[in-house]
Amino acid sequence: MINPFNLLLDQQEQLESGADLQLATVAAVTAEGLSLIPDGETEATQKKYKYMTSAYEDPAAGDRVVVMRLSGTYVVLGRIGTSTPASDKYVRRSGDTMTGLLNIERTMPGVIGKVTNRASEDTAEANANSYGFRIVDKNNNPVAVYTDRYETSGENGALIGGYRMVDGTLYGNILRILITPAGIPVVYVTSPAAWRKALQIGSSTGAFPLTVEQGGTGNTSVDSTPTAGSTKMVTSGGVKSALDGKVSDTGDTMTGELNLKSTTHTIGTAPASTTSDRRIYFKDLAGTIFGKLQSVFTAANAIGMQIGAQRTVNGTMVENNVSLYVNADGTRSVSFTEPAKWRNALGLGTNGALPLTIAQGGSGNTGIVSTTTIASIITAATGFSITSAQFYSWGKVAMFVIAAKATADASTSGWHTIGNLVSGKRPAGSQIIRDLGGVSSVIYSDGRLNGYGSFNSGRTFEFTAIYLLP
Repeated sequence: MINPFNLLLDQQEQLESGADLQLATVAAVTAEGLSLIPDGETEATQKKYKYMTSAYEDPAAGDRVVVMRLSGTYVVLGRIGTSTPASDKYVRRSGDTMTGLLNIERTMPGVIGKVTNRASEDTAEANANSYGFRIVDKNNNPVAVYTDRYETSGENGALIGGYRMVDGTLYGNILRILITPAGIPVVYVTSPAAWRKALQIGSSTGAFPLTVEQGGTGNTSVDSTPTAGSTKMVTSGGVKSALDGKVSDTGDTMTGELNLKSTTHTIGTAPASTTSDRRIYFKDLAGTIFGKLQSVFTAANAIGMQIGAQRTVNGTMVENNVSLYVNADGTRSVSFTEPAKWRNALGLGTNGALPLTIAQGGSGNTGIVSTTTIASIITAATGFSITSAQFYSWGKVAMFVIAAKATADASTSGWHTIGNLVSGKRPAGSQIIRDLGGVSSVIYSDGRLNGYGSFNSGRTFEFTAIYLLP
Protein backbone atom coordinates (compact mmCIF):
# COMPACT_ATOMS: atom_id res chain seq x y z
CA MET A 1 0.00 0.00 0.00
CA ILE A 2 1.37 3.36 -1.03
CA ASN A 3 1.61 5.93 1.72
CA PRO A 4 -0.45 8.91 0.52
CA PHE A 5 1.61 11.22 2.73
CA ASN A 6 4.74 10.23 0.78
CA LEU A 7 2.93 11.10 -2.46
CA LEU A 8 1.75 14.34 -0.97
CA LEU A 9 5.25 15.26 0.10
CA ASP A 10 6.66 14.40 -3.30
CA GLN A 11 4.08 16.62 -4.95
CA GLN A 12 4.53 19.41 -2.48
CA GLU A 13 8.29 19.45 -3.01
CA GLN A 14 7.51 20.61 -6.54
CA LEU A 15 5.73 23.70 -5.26
CA GLU A 16 7.64 26.96 -5.23
CA SER A 17 6.36 28.62 -2.13
CA GLY A 18 4.14 28.32 0.86
CA ALA A 19 4.95 27.04 4.34
CA ASP A 20 2.96 25.08 6.86
CA LEU A 21 3.66 23.12 10.03
CA GLN A 22 2.88 19.48 10.83
CA LEU A 23 3.57 17.09 13.68
CA ALA A 24 5.40 13.78 13.26
CA THR A 25 7.22 11.07 15.22
CA VAL A 26 10.92 10.23 14.55
CA ALA A 27 11.12 6.66 13.31
CA ALA A 28 14.90 6.51 12.95
CA VAL A 29 18.00 8.72 12.99
CA THR A 30 20.45 8.09 10.13
CA ALA A 31 23.47 9.82 8.67
CA GLU A 32 21.27 11.18 5.86
CA GLY A 33 18.66 12.61 8.23
CA LEU A 34 15.48 11.65 10.04
CA SER A 35 12.89 9.09 8.96
CA LEU A 36 9.46 10.33 10.05
CA ILE A 37 5.97 8.95 10.78
CA PRO A 38 3.58 11.85 10.15
CA ASP A 39 0.55 12.15 12.41
CA GLY A 40 -2.28 10.09 11.00
CA GLU A 41 0.09 7.64 9.31
CA THR A 42 1.50 4.26 10.44
CA GLU A 43 4.53 3.88 8.17
CA ALA A 44 7.78 5.82 8.13
CA THR A 45 8.87 7.90 5.19
CA GLN A 46 11.54 6.47 2.94
CA LYS A 47 13.03 9.87 2.36
CA LYS A 48 15.27 11.29 5.05
CA TYR A 49 14.81 14.88 6.15
CA LYS A 50 17.28 17.31 7.58
CA TYR A 51 16.71 18.87 11.01
CA MET A 52 17.75 21.99 12.84
CA THR A 53 20.96 21.13 14.73
CA SER A 54 21.33 22.25 18.34
CA ALA A 55 24.13 22.31 20.86
CA TYR A 56 21.49 21.61 23.46
CA GLU A 57 19.65 18.43 22.40
CA ASP A 58 19.10 16.64 19.04
CA PRO A 59 15.97 14.56 18.08
CA ALA A 60 16.12 10.84 18.76
CA ALA A 61 13.98 7.88 17.68
CA GLY A 62 10.53 8.10 19.29
CA ASP A 63 10.68 11.86 19.77
CA ARG A 64 7.76 13.99 18.70
CA VAL A 65 8.93 16.73 16.26
CA VAL A 66 7.58 19.77 14.39
CA VAL A 67 7.97 19.62 10.58
CA MET A 68 7.91 22.75 8.39
CA ARG A 69 7.49 22.87 4.62
CA LEU A 70 10.16 25.15 3.19
CA SER A 71 11.33 25.76 -0.40
CA GLY A 72 9.83 22.58 -1.83
CA THR A 73 10.96 20.25 0.96
CA TYR A 74 10.49 19.71 4.67
CA VAL A 75 12.79 20.61 7.58
CA VAL A 76 12.39 19.25 11.13
CA LEU A 77 12.41 22.26 13.45
CA GLY A 78 12.94 20.37 16.67
CA ARG A 79 11.64 17.92 19.24
CA ILE A 80 8.58 18.48 21.41
CA GLY A 81 8.66 17.85 25.18
CA THR A 82 10.60 18.72 28.34
CA SER A 83 14.36 18.92 27.87
CA THR A 84 17.00 17.07 29.86
CA PRO A 85 19.09 19.61 31.85
CA ALA A 86 22.39 20.27 30.14
CA SER A 87 24.30 19.65 33.38
CA ASP A 88 23.04 16.07 33.35
CA LYS A 89 23.83 15.25 29.74
CA TYR A 90 26.21 17.80 28.24
CA VAL A 91 29.23 19.85 29.21
CA ARG A 92 28.23 23.46 29.84
CA ARG A 93 30.51 26.49 29.86
CA SER A 94 29.78 29.57 31.95
CA GLY A 95 32.46 32.22 31.83
CA ASP A 96 35.78 30.46 32.48
CA THR A 97 34.10 27.51 34.20
CA MET A 98 33.17 24.22 32.54
CA THR A 99 30.66 21.97 34.29
CA GLY A 100 29.55 18.47 33.47
CA LEU A 101 31.50 15.30 32.74
CA LEU A 102 33.91 15.48 29.80
CA ASN A 103 34.58 12.08 28.23
CA ILE A 104 37.31 12.02 25.60
CA GLU A 105 36.70 8.92 23.52
CA ARG A 106 39.60 7.12 21.95
CA THR A 107 39.66 7.07 18.13
CA MET A 108 42.82 5.00 17.64
CA PRO A 109 42.80 1.19 17.86
CA GLY A 110 42.55 -0.13 21.38
CA VAL A 111 40.26 0.60 24.31
CA ILE A 112 41.59 2.49 27.35
CA GLY A 113 41.66 0.16 30.33
CA LYS A 114 41.40 -2.97 28.18
CA VAL A 115 44.88 -3.22 26.70
CA THR A 116 45.60 -6.89 27.42
CA ASN A 117 47.37 -8.15 24.33
CA ARG A 118 49.27 -5.87 21.98
CA ALA A 119 48.88 -8.39 19.19
CA SER A 120 45.09 -8.10 19.07
CA GLU A 121 43.32 -5.64 16.82
CA ASP A 122 41.75 -3.63 19.64
CA THR A 123 45.03 -2.71 21.34
CA ALA A 124 46.84 0.59 20.98
CA GLU A 125 49.53 1.26 18.45
CA ALA A 126 53.13 1.29 19.64
CA ASN A 127 54.30 4.71 20.91
CA ALA A 128 50.91 6.31 20.15
CA ASN A 129 48.98 9.20 21.63
CA SER A 130 45.18 9.40 21.72
CA TYR A 131 42.80 12.31 22.21
CA GLY A 132 43.79 15.00 24.67
CA PHE A 133 43.95 18.74 25.21
CA ARG A 134 46.06 21.07 23.09
CA ILE A 135 46.72 24.77 23.47
CA VAL A 136 47.68 26.29 20.13
CA ASP A 137 48.92 29.66 18.92
CA LYS A 138 47.25 31.78 16.25
CA ASN A 139 48.96 29.66 13.57
CA ASN A 140 47.47 26.49 15.10
CA ASN A 141 50.91 25.32 16.28
CA PRO A 142 50.77 23.51 19.66
CA VAL A 143 52.35 25.25 22.65
CA ALA A 144 51.15 22.79 25.33
CA VAL A 145 49.56 19.35 25.35
CA TYR A 146 47.98 16.82 27.68
CA THR A 147 47.21 13.37 26.24
CA ASP A 148 47.23 9.68 27.00
CA ARG A 149 50.22 7.61 25.90
CA TYR A 150 50.97 3.99 24.95
CA GLU A 151 54.54 2.67 24.70
CA THR A 152 55.99 -0.22 22.67
CA SER A 153 56.64 -2.26 25.82
CA GLY A 154 53.06 -1.89 27.03
CA GLU A 155 53.27 1.07 29.43
CA ASN A 156 50.32 3.40 29.35
CA GLY A 157 49.56 6.64 31.13
CA ALA A 158 49.61 10.40 30.58
CA LEU A 159 51.85 12.77 28.64
CA ILE A 160 52.24 16.43 29.63
CA GLY A 161 54.39 18.74 27.59
CA GLY A 162 55.30 22.15 26.29
CA TYR A 163 56.00 22.77 22.57
CA ARG A 164 57.49 25.53 20.47
CA MET A 165 58.05 25.98 16.75
CA VAL A 166 61.56 27.24 16.03
CA ASP A 167 62.60 27.82 12.39
CA GLY A 168 60.09 25.27 11.16
CA THR A 169 61.09 22.62 13.73
CA LEU A 170 58.78 21.67 16.58
CA TYR A 171 60.60 21.28 19.92
CA GLY A 172 59.03 19.66 22.97
CA ASN A 173 59.72 19.36 26.70
CA ILE A 174 57.81 16.24 27.70
CA LEU A 175 57.00 14.41 30.93
CA ARG A 176 55.49 10.93 30.62
CA ILE A 177 53.97 9.30 33.73
CA LEU A 178 53.23 5.66 32.92
CA ILE A 179 52.35 2.30 34.46
CA THR A 180 53.86 -0.94 33.14
CA PRO A 181 51.74 -4.06 32.52
CA ALA A 182 53.23 -5.38 35.80
CA GLY A 183 51.93 -2.32 37.70
CA ILE A 184 55.31 -0.61 38.12
CA PRO A 185 55.35 3.22 37.89
CA VAL A 186 57.68 4.67 35.20
CA VAL A 187 58.71 8.27 34.50
CA TYR A 188 60.27 9.52 31.24
CA VAL A 189 61.56 13.03 30.61
CA THR A 190 62.75 14.59 27.36
CA SER A 191 65.62 16.62 28.86
CA PRO A 192 67.08 14.96 31.99
CA ALA A 193 69.74 17.66 32.40
CA ALA A 194 67.07 20.36 32.65
CA TRP A 195 65.23 18.32 35.27
CA ARG A 196 68.41 17.74 37.28
CA LYS A 197 69.13 21.44 37.23
CA ALA A 198 65.59 22.26 38.38
CA LEU A 199 65.98 19.73 41.23
CA GLN A 200 69.43 21.16 42.12
CA ILE A 201 71.18 17.81 41.82
CA GLY A 202 73.80 18.77 39.28
CA SER A 203 74.13 18.72 35.51
CA SER A 204 76.74 18.21 32.85
CA THR A 205 77.04 21.98 32.55
CA GLY A 206 76.57 24.96 34.79
CA ALA A 207 77.14 25.64 38.47
CA PHE A 208 74.77 24.07 40.97
CA PRO A 209 74.55 23.76 44.74
CA LEU A 210 75.77 20.17 44.37
CA THR A 211 78.45 19.85 41.73
CA VAL A 212 79.20 16.13 41.49
CA GLU A 213 76.92 13.81 39.57
CA GLN A 214 76.52 10.30 40.86
CA GLY A 215 78.16 7.86 38.47
CA GLY A 216 78.85 10.47 35.80
CA THR A 217 81.04 13.30 34.67
CA GLY A 218 80.69 17.05 34.83
CA ASN A 219 81.50 19.46 37.63
CA THR A 220 83.76 17.20 39.66
CA SER A 221 85.49 20.03 41.53
CA VAL A 222 85.35 18.99 45.19
CA ASP A 223 86.95 19.85 48.52
CA SER A 224 89.33 17.30 50.02
CA THR A 225 88.41 18.52 53.51
CA PRO A 226 85.38 20.37 54.87
CA THR A 227 85.87 24.06 54.10
CA ALA A 228 83.98 26.96 55.65
CA GLY A 229 81.80 28.83 53.14
CA SER A 230 82.31 26.29 50.35
CA THR A 231 79.34 25.02 48.31
CA LYS A 232 81.32 22.07 46.94
CA MET A 233 80.96 18.48 47.98
CA VAL A 234 83.63 16.84 50.15
CA THR A 235 85.36 13.59 49.21
CA SER A 236 84.63 10.49 51.27
CA GLY A 237 88.22 10.44 52.53
CA GLY A 238 88.01 14.07 53.52
CA VAL A 239 84.83 13.45 55.48
CA LYS A 240 86.39 10.44 57.24
CA SER A 241 89.51 12.40 58.20
CA ALA A 242 87.37 15.20 59.59
CA LEU A 243 85.26 12.79 61.63
CA ASP A 244 88.09 10.61 62.94
CA GLY A 245 88.64 11.33 66.64
CA LYS A 246 85.38 13.23 66.98
CA VAL A 247 82.81 12.35 69.61
CA SER A 248 80.17 10.00 68.21
CA ASP A 249 76.65 9.36 69.44
CA THR A 250 75.01 5.94 69.11
CA GLY A 251 71.65 5.85 70.80
CA ASP A 252 72.20 7.23 74.32
CA THR A 253 75.93 6.37 74.34
CA MET A 254 78.69 8.86 73.54
CA THR A 255 82.09 7.49 72.55
CA GLY A 256 85.31 9.33 71.93
CA GLU A 257 87.04 12.08 73.88
CA LEU A 258 85.25 15.38 74.47
CA ASN A 259 87.70 18.28 74.74
CA LEU A 260 86.39 21.64 76.00
CA LYS A 261 89.02 24.19 74.99
CA SER A 262 89.59 27.39 76.96
CA THR A 263 88.60 30.64 75.28
CA THR A 264 89.04 33.11 78.15
CA HIS A 265 92.77 32.81 78.76
CA THR A 266 95.71 30.42 78.41
CA ILE A 267 95.79 27.54 80.90
CA GLY A 268 98.82 27.92 83.20
CA THR A 269 98.73 31.68 83.34
CA ALA A 270 97.22 33.32 86.40
CA PRO A 271 93.94 35.09 85.62
CA ALA A 272 93.34 38.58 86.91
CA SER A 273 90.55 37.29 89.14
CA THR A 274 88.56 34.13 89.81
CA THR A 275 87.38 32.83 86.40
CA SER A 276 85.10 30.02 85.29
CA ASP A 277 85.69 28.70 81.76
CA ARG A 278 84.12 25.91 79.71
CA ARG A 279 81.16 24.30 81.43
CA ILE A 280 78.20 21.97 81.18
CA TYR A 281 74.90 23.22 82.57
CA PHE A 282 71.78 21.32 83.62
CA LYS A 283 68.65 23.45 83.22
CA ASP A 284 64.94 23.05 83.88
CA LEU A 285 62.20 23.80 81.32
CA ALA A 286 62.31 27.49 82.24
CA GLY A 287 66.06 27.63 81.49
CA THR A 288 67.08 28.01 85.14
CA ILE A 289 70.41 26.34 86.03
CA PHE A 290 70.15 23.73 88.78
CA GLY A 291 73.42 21.81 88.20
CA LYS A 292 76.79 22.65 86.66
CA LEU A 293 80.20 21.20 85.86
CA GLN A 294 82.90 23.73 85.02
CA SER A 295 86.61 24.39 85.11
CA VAL A 296 87.77 27.06 87.57
CA PHE A 297 90.86 29.28 87.69
CA THR A 298 91.50 31.04 91.00
CA ALA A 299 93.31 34.30 91.65
CA ALA A 300 96.02 32.22 93.40
CA ASN A 301 96.66 30.37 90.11
CA ALA A 302 94.98 27.16 91.27
CA ILE A 303 93.42 25.18 88.43
CA GLY A 304 90.69 22.60 88.79
CA MET A 305 87.10 21.46 88.46
CA GLN A 306 83.99 22.62 90.27
CA ILE A 307 80.76 20.64 90.64
CA GLY A 308 77.77 22.44 92.05
CA ALA A 309 74.05 22.87 92.52
CA GLN A 310 72.26 26.19 92.14
CA ARG A 311 68.83 27.44 93.12
CA THR A 312 67.17 30.85 93.13
CA VAL A 313 65.43 31.55 96.44
CA ASN A 314 63.51 34.83 96.79
CA GLY A 315 65.55 36.32 93.96
CA THR A 316 68.92 35.25 95.43
CA MET A 317 71.13 32.58 93.88
CA VAL A 318 72.10 29.93 96.48
CA GLU A 319 74.96 27.55 95.60
CA ASN A 320 76.43 24.35 97.03
CA ASN A 321 79.80 23.63 95.40
CA VAL A 322 82.81 21.37 95.76
CA SER A 323 86.04 22.32 93.99
CA LEU A 324 89.11 20.14 93.35
CA TYR A 325 92.27 22.14 92.66
CA VAL A 326 95.92 21.65 91.76
CA ASN A 327 97.97 24.58 93.03
CA ALA A 328 100.86 26.29 91.29
CA ASP A 329 103.39 24.32 93.40
CA GLY A 330 101.67 20.98 92.60
CA THR A 331 99.92 20.57 95.95
CA ARG A 332 96.25 19.60 96.01
CA SER A 333 93.37 21.34 97.74
CA VAL A 334 89.64 20.88 98.19
CA SER A 335 87.16 23.72 98.67
CA PHE A 336 83.55 23.51 99.89
CA THR A 337 80.84 26.14 99.94
CA GLU A 338 79.50 24.84 103.29
CA PRO A 339 82.27 22.96 105.21
CA ALA A 340 80.07 22.39 108.29
CA LYS A 341 77.44 20.58 106.20
CA TRP A 342 80.12 18.37 104.65
CA ARG A 343 81.51 17.49 108.12
CA ASN A 344 78.01 16.58 109.24
CA ALA A 345 77.41 14.42 106.16
CA LEU A 346 80.69 12.57 106.82
CA GLY A 347 79.73 11.92 110.46
CA LEU A 348 82.45 14.24 111.75
CA GLY A 349 80.16 16.66 113.53
CA THR A 350 79.53 20.37 112.98
CA ASN A 351 80.45 23.62 114.69
CA GLY A 352 83.17 22.01 116.87
CA ALA A 353 80.91 19.36 118.47
CA LEU A 354 82.35 16.05 117.29
CA PRO A 355 81.78 12.40 118.35
CA LEU A 356 85.50 11.88 119.11
CA THR A 357 87.97 14.71 119.46
CA ILE A 358 91.34 12.94 119.39
CA ALA A 359 92.84 11.97 116.06
CA GLN A 360 95.48 9.33 115.44
CA GLY A 361 98.91 10.91 115.37
CA GLY A 362 97.69 14.46 115.69
CA SER A 363 94.79 16.72 116.47
CA GLY A 364 91.43 17.22 114.87
CA ASN A 365 88.38 15.11 114.18
CA THR A 366 89.95 12.14 112.38
CA GLY A 367 91.33 8.68 113.15
CA ILE A 368 88.80 7.36 115.73
CA VAL A 369 86.29 4.63 114.82
CA SER A 370 83.39 4.05 117.19
CA THR A 371 80.09 2.18 117.27
CA THR A 372 77.49 1.23 119.87
CA THR A 373 75.39 -0.96 117.59
CA ILE A 374 75.37 -4.47 119.14
CA ALA A 375 74.92 -6.30 115.84
CA SER A 376 78.06 -4.68 114.42
CA ILE A 377 80.14 -5.71 117.50
CA ILE A 378 79.04 -9.10 118.82
CA THR A 379 76.37 -11.79 118.39
CA ALA A 380 75.03 -13.63 121.48
CA ALA A 381 75.62 -17.38 121.93
CA THR A 382 72.87 -19.83 122.93
CA GLY A 383 71.73 -19.25 126.56
CA PHE A 384 72.92 -15.62 126.67
CA SER A 385 71.79 -12.16 125.45
CA ILE A 386 73.87 -9.03 124.82
CA THR A 387 72.24 -6.04 126.52
CA SER A 388 74.71 -3.34 125.38
CA ALA A 389 78.04 -2.97 123.53
CA GLN A 390 80.56 -0.24 122.73
CA PHE A 391 83.56 -0.53 120.44
CA TYR A 392 86.40 1.94 119.71
CA SER A 393 89.53 1.64 117.59
CA TRP A 394 92.43 3.97 116.90
CA GLY A 395 94.69 2.51 114.32
CA LYS A 396 95.54 -1.03 115.57
CA VAL A 397 94.48 -0.33 119.19
CA ALA A 398 90.94 -1.46 120.00
CA MET A 399 88.71 -1.52 123.10
CA PHE A 400 85.25 -2.86 123.83
CA VAL A 401 82.78 -2.78 126.74
CA ILE A 402 80.11 -5.49 126.51
CA ALA A 403 77.19 -6.23 128.92
CA ALA A 404 75.55 -9.69 128.78
CA LYS A 405 72.97 -11.76 130.69
CA ALA A 406 72.40 -15.49 131.07
CA THR A 407 68.98 -16.54 129.75
CA ALA A 408 69.28 -20.20 130.87
CA ASP A 409 70.88 -22.10 133.81
CA ALA A 410 74.41 -23.42 133.29
CA SER A 411 74.60 -25.87 136.24
CA THR A 412 77.76 -27.56 135.02
CA SER A 413 80.90 -25.62 135.87
CA GLY A 414 83.19 -25.02 132.89
CA TRP A 415 83.83 -22.74 129.93
CA HIS A 416 80.70 -21.33 128.27
CA THR A 417 80.65 -19.24 125.04
CA ILE A 418 78.82 -15.98 125.80
CA GLY A 419 79.12 -14.39 122.32
CA ASN A 420 81.19 -14.03 119.15
CA LEU A 421 82.86 -10.77 118.02
CA VAL A 422 82.15 -9.92 114.38
CA SER A 423 84.95 -9.82 111.81
CA GLY A 424 87.02 -6.63 112.03
CA LYS A 425 86.51 -6.40 115.79
CA ARG A 426 88.50 -9.54 116.74
CA PRO A 427 91.96 -9.45 118.44
CA ALA A 428 95.21 -10.47 116.79
CA GLY A 429 95.74 -13.15 119.47
CA SER A 430 93.87 -14.81 122.36
CA GLN A 431 94.03 -13.21 125.80
CA ILE A 432 92.68 -13.68 129.34
CA ILE A 433 90.28 -11.03 130.62
CA ARG A 434 87.87 -10.68 133.54
CA ASP A 435 84.33 -9.46 133.79
CA LEU A 436 83.60 -6.87 136.42
CA GLY A 437 81.96 -9.56 138.60
CA GLY A 438 85.23 -11.46 138.85
CA VAL A 439 84.44 -14.31 136.45
CA SER A 440 87.53 -15.54 134.63
CA SER A 441 87.09 -15.08 130.89
CA VAL A 442 89.06 -15.34 127.68
CA ILE A 443 88.70 -13.78 124.16
CA TYR A 444 90.04 -15.78 121.24
CA SER A 445 91.39 -14.59 117.88
CA ASP A 446 88.40 -16.24 116.14
CA GLY A 447 86.10 -13.88 118.11
CA ARG A 448 84.77 -16.26 120.82
CA LEU A 449 84.13 -14.59 124.19
CA ASN A 450 84.06 -17.33 126.90
CA GLY A 451 83.39 -17.24 130.68
CA TYR A 452 84.23 -19.94 133.27
CA GLY A 453 81.88 -21.27 135.96
CA SER A 454 78.29 -22.31 136.56
CA PHE A 455 75.51 -19.69 136.17
CA ASN A 456 71.90 -19.33 137.02
CA SER A 457 69.47 -17.73 134.55
CA GLY A 458 69.46 -13.95 135.00
CA ARG A 459 73.15 -13.66 135.94
CA THR A 460 74.67 -10.51 134.36
CA PHE A 461 78.19 -9.99 133.07
CA GLU A 462 80.20 -6.93 131.96
CA PHE A 463 83.40 -7.45 130.01
CA THR A 464 86.01 -4.86 129.08
CA ALA A 465 89.23 -5.35 127.15
CA ILE A 466 91.93 -3.37 125.38
CA TYR A 467 93.80 -5.30 122.68
CA LEU A 468 95.51 -5.10 119.27
CA LEU A 469 93.71 -5.74 116.01
CA PRO A 470 95.36 -7.97 113.35
